[in-house]
Amino acid sequence: MGRLLYTNNIPFSLKDWEKESIRSVYAGTDCIMAVTDDGRVLQKCRSDEYAARCQYWTRIRQIAISKCYPGSAVGLVSDGTCMISKQPVRNTLKSGYRFRHTFEDINNEVKSWKDIVQVDVSDAFFALDSSGRVHHMHYSQRMGDMDEYAAVSGWKDVRRIVTGLQSAVFGITNDGRILCAGRNCTQGPHGNMQDVLSKFTDVLDLCPTGSECEEVIILKKDGTITDCSGTVLFTAPADSLDGVFCYTVMTKTADGRVLPVMNRNLPDHEINKPVFPENWNVTSFAVGSEWSGNAFVIAVGERR
Repeated sequence: MGRLLYTNNIPFSLKDWEKESIRSVYAGTDCIMAVTDDGRVLQKCRSDEYAARCQYWTRIRQIAISKCYPGSAVGLVSDGTCMISKQPVRNTLKSGYRFRHTFEDINNEVKSWKDIVQVDVSDAFFALDSSGRVHHMHYSQRMGDMDEYAAVSGWKDVRRIVTGLQSAVFGITNDGRILCAGRNCTQGPHGNMQDVLSKFTDVLDLCPTGSECEEVIILKKDGTITDCSGTVLFTAPADSLDGVFCYTVMTKTADGRVLPVMNRNLPDHEINKPVFPENWNVTSFAVGSEWSGNAFVIAVGERR
């Protein structure tokens, strides 16, 4: 049985979750979710209007929570289909903007996806299927706007998808190249970010940070972690990255530690120091934030 671990600044009371046998955890803006060993889905939200009806989330293999829209989540079901948290989508569509799609458009499109192996969400829902193709449905596309994510329909041989806060999505191919789409990848601070990222090979994972993806942290298969300019931040055998827009990025190492790669709230001498005590082997972790930008980490660990 894993133990729930979390940083002191997490904005939720987790006493009830500490009694649960939790397998995996997920975080976004003002929201966290977890899957228990017996298959139940748990959720904490800062507001009821962002909450999912978790009693209907069954047989869930993976969850992604938006870091753009509080509570917006997509779940990957064990049969390769997907489901979304309906209430946050409905509430966003009522916000006064003239959106291109109705709730039914979005829900029906996501439900139509089959043979999915990974999901993600930002201001759009994304799914990767077993053939390496990427599906998407824009959450907040305004009427009259061009579909900024249209290019993903032509991506092939993708192994992993990663979203930015908004207007950016990245694909990592089986041979370790990076693909990207969205306005922040074509018109953001880096200009055409595809040109910047095309020099990277043997990529294992990446994590964009900044409200417009001003920085992209890249984990290579040899454990080297760099920024998008190629500057090496440090090297450690690691398997994943996660972070939020406020220049906070964490990595989980192969030996089960969670280390800060970038955190502007930490002095330099605390970077690369484990977030949790080293007598815990972390098996699942996620970085989330409050809408104010305060970043927190939640994890599941096993005692060494």
